Amino acid sequence: MKKRWFTFVLIAAVFCTGLFPFAAKAANIAYATTYTILVDGKPVAFDAYALKDANGNDTNYLKLRDVAYILNGTAAQFNVDWKGFIDISTKTAYTTKNGSEMSTPFSGNQSYQFSSSAVKVNGASVGMDAILLKDAQSNGYTYFKLRDLGAALGFGVDWDQSAMSIVITTKMPLVTDAYSALAEWKYGSGTPNRTVYHLPRVNLNTSAVSTMNTQILQTHKKEIQSCLSDIQTYGEPGYGYYGYAWFTSGSVLSLLIRRDAYQWNSVEYDCYNVDTAAGTLLSAQALVQRYGWTWQQYTTRAKEVFKQRFQKNYGVHSQQAAYTTQLNKTIADANITAAKPYLNQNGKLCVIYREYSLVGAEYYWWTINLETGLPDLPPAFAGLAYG
Repeated sequence: MKKRWFTFVLIAAVFCTGLFPFAAKAANIAYATTYTILVDGKPVAFDAYALKDANGNDTNYLKLRDVAYILNGTAAQFNVDWKGFIDISTKTAYTTKNGSEMSTPFSGNQSYQFSSSAVKVNGASVGMDAILLKDAQSNGYTYFKLRDLGAALGFGVDWDQSAMSIVITTKMPLVTDAYSALAEWKYGSGTPNRTVYHLPRVNLNTSAVSTMNTQILQTHKKEIQSCLSDIQTYGEPGYGYYGYAWFTSGSVLSLLIRRDAYQWNSVEYDCYNVDTAAGTLLSAQALVQRYGWTWQQYTTRAKEVFKQRFQKNYGVHSQQAAYTTQLNKTIADANITAAKPYLNQNGKLCVIYREYSLVGAEYYWWTINLETGLPDLPPAFAGLAYG
């Protein structure tokens, strides 16, 4: 495929004797986690660590064998083995205990490193982010990013802000990974980058959803494989981030797939809305109607908000021909019709749309809350550029 030059950095993964990285930091410190961790409502004393992003937000990591040990006997149980790679089998009792479960010979904040042990789930290669901590005797203990484990192995991971607790549920989530892949590269003389690309699967057994899942996998897997090929050929990928976010509001599931260019300030989105009760896809018009708006209300409000955001970004220069041309394209009926509405984590009507630009690319994609007129950045995309 044609090479794209783009911009951003993310993560990587592995196991109890080797693992992968996150975006580079000045000091590789893993912070001992004091958050309560609930499994199906019951507190569990996991030995957990967190990495902090540039804004101080935590990403939590647990030992793979600890999770296997605690989830054993539940619907989310899985076994772990070492076969020259980390071999995980889902829906299988955990029988390969090695005595390291639920204990480690150190405490407090620790330095960490990454390694590249391969990981397979049910025989298929997957990408997951993980960190390697070592004890005083240099024995390694691998901690996996908890959300990666949940998405790959089929259990729920959430954050209860009111209780300041990490919540694990053993029921299969509505959306899990259909495919993931680890990418690592180094741009020039800079710090090595590692990213885990993720593609979603909606776990509803209907013809419409199955067709959607197949379309997502076939289309986006090719793009990811092209990125991996680009690294081999050019030393860097087309996309530095490839992932998804999903939200439910009543019987509506909104699924966003986002990819960020690596050497350009460019973001692209796909959006799907599903009626989870009927197992069917919702058109833009149907979603707006579910929200309680008429299509006329939606298009009128969209035009108002698109114009406000354009003027906020570029000022008001109505006498300049280029300004008027790009503004008119942004608020044109065709652009509003092509926009992609969704319901965010608070159940509010938002939209992904093209804002035609006065600098750089012809246009850029933006996500806007139509109720407030303010940018909407889903929590799953925290740390990424707004777009």
